[in-house]
Amino acid sequence: MKTPSSSLCFFWPKLWIYLDCDLEIMPWCLKDLCYSKPRMSTYLKIIVPILIVFLFTSCKSWDFHTFPFTYVKKFPRNKPFVYETNIKLSGNLSKTEKSNLESRLRAQLEDSVNPKASQKILWQVIKKPPVFDTTYVQSSRRFMLAMLRTSGYFKSAITYDTVVHRNEEAYKLTLNFNVAPGPLWHLDSVWYNIQQPELQRLTDSTINADTTKKKLKDTVTLGVQQPFQQIADSTATESFLKKGSTFSQDTIAMELDRLVELFRNKGYMRFTRNELVGVWDTLDVALLQPMVNPLEEIKLMNELAKQTENPTASLEIKLRPGYDSARLIKFYVGKVYIYPDFGPDTTNYTNVILDSTYTVRYHEKLFKPKILPQNIYLRRGQVYSQTRYTRTADRFNNNVAWRLVTIDLKPRPGMDTVDFYVKLVPAKKYLFIANLEGSRNDNPYTTFTQASPGNLLGVGLNLSVQNRNFARAAAQTNISLRFGTELSISSGERFVASRQASVGYNIVFPKIIPHFSFLPERFREAKTILGLNIANTQRILLYNLTSFNASWGYELQRRNKFYAVKIPNVEYALLAAKDSLDTIFAHHPGLRNLFNDGLVVSTIGSFTMNWGTRKNLNTLKANIEASGLLMSLIKTDFIKKNLYRFIKPDIELKRIRKIDANREWVVRVFTGVGIPFAIQNGNEKRSQYLPFFKAYNAGGPNSMRGWGLRRLGPGHASLYYDSIPDRFGDIQFEANFEYRFHLFNLFGFRFNSAFFTDIGNVWFMHKNADFPGGEFHFGNFFQDLGVDVGTGLRLDLGFFLVRLDYALKVHNPSPEPVNKEAQDHYFYRWTAKYFLYGGILQFGVTYPF
Repeated sequence: MKTPSSSLCFFWPKLWIYLDCDLEIMPWCLKDLCYSKPRMSTYLKIIVPILIVFLFTSCKSWDFHTFPFTYVKKFPRNKPFVYETNIKLSGNLSKTEKSNLESRLRAQLEDSVNPKASQKILWQVIKKPPVFDTTYVQSSRRFMLAMLRTSGYFKSAITYDTVVHRNEEAYKLTLNFNVAPGPLWHLDSVWYNIQQPELQRLTDSTINADTTKKKLKDTVTLGVQQPFQQIADSTATESFLKKGSTFSQDTIAMELDRLVELFRNKGYMRFTRNELVGVWDTLDVALLQPMVNPLEEIKLMNELAKQTENPTASLEIKLRPGYDSARLIKFYVGKVYIYPDFGPDTTNYTNVILDSTYTVRYHEKLFKPKILPQNIYLRRGQVYSQTRYTRTADRFNNNVAWRLVTIDLKPRPGMDTVDFYVKLVPAKKYLFIANLEGSRNDNPYTTFTQASPGNLLGVGLNLSVQNRNFARAAAQTNISLRFGTELSISSGERFVASRQASVGYNIVFPKIIPHFSFLPERFREAKTILGLNIANTQRILLYNLTSFNASWGYELQRRNKFYAVKIPNVEYALLAAKDSLDTIFAHHPGLRNLFNDGLVVSTIGSFTMNWGTRKNLNTLKANIEASGLLMSLIKTDFIKKNLYRFIKPDIELKRIRKIDANREWVVRVFTGVGIPFAIQNGNEKRSQYLPFFKAYNAGGPNSMRGWGLRRLGPGHASLYYDSIPDRFGDIQFEANFEYRFHLFNLFGFRFNSAFFTDIGNVWFMHKNADFPGGEFHFGNFFQDLGVDVGTGLRLDLGFFLVRLDYALKVHNPSPEPVNKEAQDHYFYRWTAKYFLYGGILQFGVTYPF
């Protein structure tokens, strides 16, 4: 081991010179502090030396040569400990290949030779590093070699060396693994030689190959067309093994699992991976053939030289010698016995025979027997399918009416028939849920009237009661009550700023209603939802809004995709304006086209898809709502006066990039546009804009956090908030960037933080005389974007997260007229006072997106 002669504390002499100079002037600084108004430079002269002393007094525990700085806590004294582990790869590898391979190799290291550092903002901490032990080094080396060889690097080699940096009692050891992976082996040919009639046919159908030849170099070839071999012929292009693909044991294992799943879905219920084996060799059969022509021999030697640089191997997949023939029996579905209230008592059942397949056995009449078969994908006489078995179990597990689902398979002795016993343990019928939510919006640099208070504390209470087995049909009903209020905490303003109360009722049926026989079987998993809701919102000095909503819809979850549709969705809003709003109408008559009664009869469709890996998770959400397109054909005065016609599509894309267990990047982009249509012989002006309860808005704890709720925009309109309190738009664009990281743990709870920026705004589709500059123009798009930056504190309680964000405006496209200059400047009037007191404090529950 090597020990450098220099110490990490070589800079101490210079440091003490600086400290000596500053300590000499400290009495004068203290004198100024006591007998005169202190200046910022006076503070700095006192604080900076203290901080320097604090940071450097434990120099042996700190490493300032890298960023982030590293601090070692509670290390073993006078003994070498692993401070850093490096994996150095050699060979002709691309940058991406090196990065991926290094990450996989590092995962094989023993914890004792792979120090873990907890990440802070500007430094990282290594806590209690273990004493260096070569036993763990050799173990890690074996694990890495095994990983390399299972990945196709059969000629890999690994050595290691160590370097110790000594600093007083700290012996920091750097461990270097030198990895020479060697050439990566590839598949030259693959031979599926199942040699059983139907299984071979299924295997061969999953690949593209020439079935006329038993084995052909440089191709994926099939075995002899024998009976079992036919199953392997039925799913072309699904094989994981391709000519030229990496010779990886993981890939081969995936292919064996695929074949097992394929066979089990075709009736071979007992088939397992133990019945298959992969045999490979690297010997070219041409070497065994005598050659007379010397030119052919030279050509062969050249090919062998190339193979040394890019080695290949042939693979044969076949049934393991001595396999159990009982596992190659093809099974068919027999009877299905359903126990909807399964419990400890396994006797005294009442039997209800529904048909030749299904028999229901129950103790109590908790569920209607006829609703049970709709959840089962197994039918008498069908070939056994593992997928159908799994879908049946998942269908019952997804229904909250049962808390435990077990499906037992019992083959009949001496027969190729299997019976199923579906055992369902009921859940508690009723579930009561209560939760409290809160939010806060404030801006002390903005003046508001009593109609629009600026410092608001919101509190909401939600109560719900769920019936998990409505009408004995395993359907769910949910009654929800909500009451919320916004309280003004500014002096001289009305204490209660707004109130909201709502009552909701919905029924979730675990099937499609009505039944459509032409729909494919996969749509049986869809749910039907009936929703009813009534709500009342009071903005104390502005308006009283009462809204009614009824909808009929369907939801379907398919793997990573979620589909939902509401047809129809009926909403009616009844607005009663108060004196303050009437006064605003008098000055801005056009606002009556936004704040009024309205009827929406629409169809709503939504789609959500999640994809990616654990480190890169992506979410796409798309929605579209179309209102009044058919309803407007009904010619009545009520329709002409109240119906809104519009199309409103929007899309949201979110990406979470995990750096490690404690850090992640989150990016979100949202855009939406509402396109209103006029009603013939109706209110043409009102039809130019979306209704205010459907319009987009920006600001608040989950949107543009540098602005209060509904305080941004539209466009670059510059208006006083006391004249028009709320801001809406027909178009919205928003982009959010957030870097989340862990701070510390306290009392078992995680405290996290984040740095973020929000960019966006809302606009009107058409000109609005009350909002000059509020309409959308491509030429003004970038100038109209609001920008904020901020940070926050997040308390993770496990079951939910409490969030406090503080944001500052970087660019304000829609300030009040007294600050109109802010439209043309970034970081407008940024001073120390604004930095500390001029931001917006937002309180929220869970992450903003």
